Amino acid sequence: MNSNIRVIQSIQRAIDIINCFNQSKPTLSINEISKELSLHINTTRGIINTLVYNGYLRHDPIENKYSLGLVFIPKAELVNTNSVDRIKEIVRTYLYEIANKYEVSSRLQLISRQKIFTVDTVNPENSRYILLTRMDTPFPLNATSSGKLYLYYTNEEEREKYLNNINPIKFTDKTIIHRDELEKELKFIGLNGYSIEKEEIGLGISSIAVPLMDSTDTFIGTLSITATNAIIEKVHKDVLFDMKKASDEIKSL
Repeated sequence: MNSNIRVIQSIQRAIDIINCFNQSKPTLSINEISKELSLHINTTRGIINTLVYNGYLRHDPIENKYSLGLVFIPKAELVNTNSVDRIKEIVRTYLYEIANKYEVSSRLQLISRQKIFTVDTVNPENSRYILLTRMDTPFPLNATSSGKLYLYYTNEEEREKYLNNINPIKFTDKTIIHRDELEKELKFIGLNGYSIEKEEIGLGISSIAVPLMDSTDTFIGTLSITATNAIIEKVHKDVLFDMKKASDEIKSL
Protein backbone atom coordinates (compact mmCIF):
# COMPACT_ATOMS: atom_id res chain seq x y z
CA MET A 1 0.00 0.00 0.00
CA ASN A 2 2.06 2.91 -1.28
CA SER A 3 1.03 6.25 0.24
CA ASN A 4 2.95 8.08 -2.52
CA ILE A 5 0.64 6.88 -5.30
CA ARG A 6 -1.31 9.72 -6.93
CA VAL A 7 -5.02 9.10 -6.38
CA ILE A 8 -7.62 10.49 -8.78
CA GLN A 9 -10.21 12.14 -6.55
CA SER A 10 -13.34 11.39 -8.59
CA ILE A 11 -12.48 7.70 -8.88
CA GLN A 12 -11.63 7.48 -5.19
CA ARG A 13 -14.99 9.02 -4.32
CA ALA A 14 -16.79 6.47 -6.48
CA ILE A 15 -14.91 3.68 -4.71
CA ASP A 16 -15.74 5.21 -1.32
CA ILE A 17 -19.43 5.23 -2.24
CA ILE A 18 -19.32 1.56 -3.24
CA ASN A 19 -17.59 0.73 0.03
CA CYS A 20 -20.38 2.37 2.03
CA PHE A 21 -22.47 -0.72 1.36
CA ASN A 22 -22.01 -3.76 3.60
CA GLN A 23 -24.03 -6.41 5.43
CA SER A 24 -25.32 -3.96 8.01
CA LYS A 25 -26.07 -1.30 5.37
CA PRO A 26 -27.21 -3.12 2.20
CA THR A 27 -29.31 -0.15 1.05
CA LEU A 28 -28.62 3.56 1.42
CA SER A 29 -30.15 6.84 0.32
CA ILE A 30 -28.22 9.66 -1.33
CA ASN A 31 -28.48 11.69 1.86
CA GLU A 32 -27.09 8.84 3.96
CA ILE A 33 -24.13 8.38 1.61
CA SER A 34 -23.51 12.11 1.41
CA LYS A 35 -23.48 12.37 5.21
CA GLU A 36 -21.27 9.32 5.75
CA LEU A 37 -18.61 10.53 3.32
CA SER A 38 -19.01 14.25 4.04
CA LEU A 39 -19.62 14.87 0.33
CA HIS A 40 -21.77 17.64 -1.11
CA ILE A 41 -25.17 16.24 -2.06
CA ASN A 42 -24.84 17.26 -5.72
CA THR A 43 -21.40 15.63 -6.02
CA THR A 44 -22.78 12.48 -4.41
CA ARG A 45 -25.78 12.43 -6.74
CA GLY A 46 -23.64 12.81 -9.86
CA ILE A 47 -21.29 9.95 -8.93
CA ILE A 48 -24.18 7.70 -7.91
CA ASN A 49 -25.98 8.32 -11.19
CA THR A 50 -22.82 7.33 -13.06
CA LEU A 51 -22.49 4.16 -11.00
CA VAL A 52 -26.15 3.28 -11.64
CA TYR A 53 -25.71 3.86 -15.38
CA ASN A 54 -22.79 1.42 -15.44
CA GLY A 55 -24.50 -1.22 -13.30
CA TYR A 56 -22.39 -0.83 -10.18
CA LEU A 57 -25.37 0.42 -8.19
CA ARG A 58 -29.11 -0.30 -8.41
CA HIS A 59 -31.85 2.22 -7.64
CA ASP A 60 -35.11 1.26 -5.96
CA PRO A 61 -37.58 3.98 -7.07
CA ILE A 62 -40.14 2.98 -4.44
CA GLU A 63 -37.81 3.23 -1.44
CA ASN A 64 -35.61 5.77 -3.24
CA LYS A 65 -32.54 3.91 -2.02
CA TYR A 66 -29.52 2.32 -3.65
CA SER A 67 -27.80 -1.06 -3.38
CA LEU A 68 -24.87 -2.76 -5.07
CA GLY A 69 -25.52 -3.72 -8.69
CA LEU A 70 -25.59 -7.13 -10.29
CA VAL A 71 -22.35 -6.38 -12.13
CA PHE A 72 -20.49 -7.51 -9.00
CA ILE A 73 -21.74 -11.10 -9.22
CA PRO A 74 -19.64 -12.26 -12.21
CA LYS A 75 -16.71 -10.13 -11.06
CA ALA A 76 -16.81 -11.71 -7.59
CA GLU A 77 -16.81 -15.16 -9.16
CA LEU A 78 -13.83 -14.17 -11.30
CA VAL A 79 -11.87 -12.93 -8.28
CA ASN A 80 -12.71 -16.11 -6.38
CA THR A 81 -11.57 -18.29 -9.27
CA ASN A 82 -8.38 -16.42 -10.10
CA SER A 83 -7.14 -15.37 -6.68
CA VAL A 84 -8.85 -16.84 -3.65
CA ASP A 85 -9.17 -20.38 -5.00
CA ARG A 86 -5.48 -20.50 -5.88
CA ILE A 87 -4.45 -19.36 -2.40
CA LYS A 88 -6.89 -21.79 -0.78
CA GLU A 89 -5.49 -24.66 -2.81
CA ILE A 90 -1.95 -23.88 -1.67
CA VAL A 91 -2.78 -23.36 2.00
CA ARG A 92 -5.44 -26.03 2.62
CA THR A 93 -2.98 -28.91 3.12
CA TYR A 94 -1.31 -26.97 5.92
CA LEU A 95 -4.67 -26.11 7.47
CA TYR A 96 -5.58 -29.82 7.62
CA GLU A 97 -2.26 -30.83 9.13
CA ILE A 98 -2.34 -28.20 11.86
CA ALA A 99 -6.04 -28.63 12.70
CA ASN A 100 -5.82 -32.38 13.16
CA LYS A 101 -2.42 -32.50 14.85
CA TYR A 102 -3.36 -29.97 17.54
CA GLU A 103 -7.18 -30.24 17.59
CA VAL A 104 -7.71 -26.58 16.79
CA SER A 105 -9.67 -24.73 14.12
CA SER A 106 -7.24 -23.48 11.48
CA ARG A 107 -8.05 -20.63 9.13
CA LEU A 108 -6.87 -18.79 6.06
CA GLN A 109 -7.79 -15.14 6.33
CA LEU A 110 -7.35 -12.46 3.69
CA ILE A 111 -7.53 -8.75 4.35
CA SER A 112 -9.05 -5.95 2.30
CA ARG A 113 -9.62 -2.29 3.21
CA GLN A 114 -9.07 -2.79 6.93
CA LYS A 115 -11.35 -5.80 7.09
CA ILE A 116 -10.46 -9.43 7.70
CA PHE A 117 -12.39 -12.13 5.89
CA THR A 118 -12.12 -15.85 6.58
CA VAL A 119 -11.94 -17.59 3.21
CA ASP A 120 -11.20 -21.13 4.38
CA THR A 121 -11.58 -23.04 7.65
CA VAL A 122 -10.57 -26.55 8.62
CA ASN A 123 -11.82 -28.12 11.85
CA PRO A 124 -10.23 -31.17 13.52
CA GLU A 125 -11.81 -34.38 12.26
CA ASN A 126 -11.88 -36.18 15.61
CA SER A 127 -12.99 -33.31 17.82
CA ARG A 128 -16.50 -33.46 19.26
CA TYR A 129 -16.73 -29.68 19.45
CA ILE A 130 -15.66 -27.14 16.83
CA LEU A 131 -15.48 -23.36 16.62
CA LEU A 132 -17.20 -21.87 13.60
CA THR A 133 -16.45 -18.56 11.90
CA ARG A 134 -18.82 -16.73 9.58
CA MET A 135 -17.06 -16.73 6.21
CA ASP A 136 -18.35 -13.35 5.02
CA THR A 137 -18.24 -11.39 8.27
CA PRO A 138 -15.35 -8.96 8.79
CA PHE A 139 -13.52 -9.07 12.13
CA PRO A 140 -12.21 -6.00 14.01
CA LEU A 141 -8.50 -5.33 13.62
CA ASN A 142 -7.89 -4.45 17.27
CA ALA A 143 -9.49 -7.60 18.71
CA THR A 144 -8.06 -10.40 16.57
CA SER A 145 -4.61 -11.88 16.08
CA SER A 146 -4.92 -11.55 12.28
CA GLY A 147 -6.06 -7.95 12.58
CA LYS A 148 -3.04 -6.99 14.63
CA LEU A 149 -0.77 -8.52 12.01
CA TYR A 150 -2.49 -6.44 9.35
CA LEU A 151 -1.89 -3.27 11.37
CA TYR A 152 1.76 -4.18 11.82
CA TYR A 153 2.39 -4.74 8.10
CA THR A 154 0.32 -1.90 6.68
CA ASN A 155 1.87 1.45 5.81
CA GLU A 156 2.53 4.03 8.53
CA GLU A 157 -0.15 6.44 7.35
CA GLU A 158 -2.91 3.84 7.46
CA ARG A 159 -1.69 2.48 10.80
CA GLU A 160 -1.71 5.95 12.35
CA LYS A 161 -5.18 6.60 11.03
CA TYR A 162 -6.46 3.43 12.68
CA LEU A 163 -4.60 3.95 15.95
CA ASN A 164 -6.17 7.38 16.23
CA ASN A 165 -9.66 5.96 15.63
CA ILE A 166 -9.72 2.53 17.30
CA ASN A 167 -13.09 0.79 17.34
CA PRO A 168 -14.46 1.63 20.85
CA ILE A 169 -16.68 -1.46 21.06
CA LYS A 170 -15.64 -3.89 23.81
CA PHE A 171 -16.58 -7.46 22.93
CA THR A 172 -15.21 -8.63 26.30
CA ASP A 173 -13.50 -6.90 29.21
CA LYS A 174 -10.17 -7.81 27.57
CA THR A 175 -10.85 -6.12 24.22
CA ILE A 176 -8.11 -3.61 23.42
CA ILE A 177 -9.54 -0.19 22.66
CA HIS A 178 -6.67 2.10 23.71
CA ARG A 179 -3.78 3.14 21.52
CA ASP A 180 -0.98 2.44 24.02
CA GLU A 181 -2.19 -1.13 24.57
CA LEU A 182 -2.45 -1.80 20.85
CA GLU A 183 1.00 -0.35 20.24
CA LYS A 184 2.40 -2.85 22.78
CA GLU A 185 0.81 -5.65 20.75
CA LEU A 186 2.44 -4.34 17.56
CA LYS A 187 5.84 -4.22 19.28
CA PHE A 188 5.31 -7.84 20.36
CA ILE A 189 4.74 -8.80 16.71
CA GLY A 190 7.92 -7.03 15.66
CA LEU A 191 9.94 -8.96 18.24
CA ASN A 192 8.31 -12.37 17.84
CA GLY A 193 6.97 -12.60 14.27
CA TYR A 194 3.45 -13.63 15.24
CA SER A 195 0.34 -12.32 16.97
CA ILE A 196 -1.85 -13.65 19.75
CA GLU A 197 -5.34 -12.78 20.96
CA LYS A 198 -6.62 -13.84 24.37
CA GLU A 199 -10.37 -13.61 24.97
CA GLU A 200 -10.54 -10.24 23.24
CA ILE A 201 -13.48 -11.13 21.01
CA GLY A 202 -15.02 -14.05 22.91
CA LEU A 203 -14.68 -15.31 26.48
CA GLY A 204 -12.71 -18.53 26.82
CA ILE A 205 -11.44 -18.35 23.23
CA SER A 206 -7.94 -17.43 22.04
CA SER A 207 -6.13 -17.36 18.71
CA ILE A 208 -2.64 -17.26 17.22
CA ALA A 209 -1.78 -15.93 13.75
CA VAL A 210 1.33 -15.85 11.58
CA PRO A 211 1.72 -13.70 8.47
CA LEU A 212 1.51 -15.08 4.95
CA MET A 213 3.85 -13.38 2.50
CA ASP A 214 4.23 -13.79 -1.24
CA SER A 215 7.54 -14.23 -3.07
CA THR A 216 8.10 -10.45 -3.01
CA ASP A 217 7.66 -10.25 0.78
CA THR A 218 4.26 -8.59 0.41
CA PHE A 219 1.79 -9.34 3.20
CA ILE A 220 -1.22 -11.13 1.71
CA GLY A 221 -3.04 -12.61 4.69
CA THR A 222 -2.70 -14.83 7.72
CA LEU A 223 -2.63 -18.44 8.81
CA SER A 224 -4.39 -18.59 12.17
CA ILE A 225 -5.72 -21.03 14.71
CA THR A 226 -8.55 -20.66 17.19
CA ALA A 227 -9.33 -22.81 20.23
CA THR A 228 -10.15 -22.67 23.90
CA ASN A 229 -7.65 -20.96 26.18
CA ALA A 230 -6.65 -24.30 27.67
CA ILE A 231 -5.79 -25.82 24.30
CA ILE A 232 -3.92 -22.74 23.09
CA GLU A 233 -1.82 -22.65 26.26
CA LYS A 234 -1.07 -26.37 25.95
CA VAL A 235 0.05 -26.37 22.30
CA HIS A 236 1.30 -22.79 21.98
CA LYS A 237 5.02 -23.50 21.50
CA ASP A 238 4.70 -26.54 19.23
CA VAL A 239 1.88 -25.25 17.04
CA LEU A 240 3.63 -21.93 16.56
CA PHE A 241 6.71 -23.75 15.26
CA ASP A 242 4.59 -25.61 12.70
CA MET A 243 2.67 -22.48 11.72
CA LYS A 244 5.84 -20.51 11.05
CA LYS A 245 7.28 -23.43 9.10
CA ALA A 246 4.10 -23.61 7.01
CA SER A 247 4.24 -19.87 6.36
CA ASP A 248 7.84 -20.16 5.10
CA GLU A 249 6.96 -23.08 2.82
CA ILE A 250 3.86 -21.33 1.42
CA LYS A 251 5.97 -18.30 0.54
CA SER A 252 8.22 -20.41 -1.66
CA LEU A 253 5.36 -21.98 -3.64
